[in-house]
Amino acid sequence: MLTDAANATVSFTLRNTSAFFLWGAVNHDHSTKKATLTSQKDGSSEIVTINDYSAILDFIQILYWKSNLNRNETYTVQITNLENSKFISFSSLDIIDGYVLSNLVRE
Repeated sequence: MLTDAANATVSFTLRNTSAFFLWGAVNHDHSTKKATLTSQKDGSSEIVTINDYSAILDFIQILYWKSNLNRNETYTVQITNLENSKFISFSSLDIIDGYVLSNLVRE
C-alpha cells in the first residue's frame, strides 16, 4: 500500500497469531502514523505512534510489531496516516503462530 492522503487507513484482522511484524519503507517524505490494535473479544484497544521518517530511503524495515498476543483471540489492526502529503508505505506482514501441540512438549 502506498498513499500520501491524510487520514488514509489500512486495516487487517489477525487470528491464531502470537506475534506479527509489519514491514515497509522509511524515507524523508514519511512521517507519523497511528497504529490501533483492538481485541475483538473485549473491545480493548492499544494505540501507538509509528514514525517512519528517515533521511535515507530503506524499503525493508519493521514499522510496527507486537508480541505476546493471545492466539485464541481475534485482533484488528488499523494504521492511520496522520499528515497530508506524507507517504505511508507497507510491503508485507509476517504472522507468528506460537501454538504448541501438547504431545510435543517435553516434561
